[in-house]
Amino acid sequence: MEVICDANDISEGAARRFSVKNLDLIVVHRYGIFYAYRNECPHMNLPLTNRSKGIIDKNQKHLVCIQHRAEFDIENGFCVKGPCQGMELEPVNIETNNGKLYLKE
Repeated sequence: MEVICDANDISEGAARRFSVKNLDLIVVHRYGIFYAYRNECPHMNLPLTNRSKGIIDKNQKHLVCIQHRAEFDIENGFCVKGPCQGMELEPVNIETNNGKLYLKE
């Protein structure tokens, strides 16, 4: 397994972008659970963000794509608003162990 980061590098209610093993990822920390997705909007296969931090809406319920403002549910990656409604982000398997986040092979 490849280390992504220390778990405490992503504060509660935040999202961060990482590059691990040639994968561009967005990892979100919400209610003590970490979710990871490819940093790629299904609408036009463009990045959700080009910044080091992911964009989360003010209610901390959705990831927001910087390209067309599509919104994705954090827990399952489903698009709930925008041009790709009904599509979903591609999940990435991660694991938390000893205070670190790992990319599962």
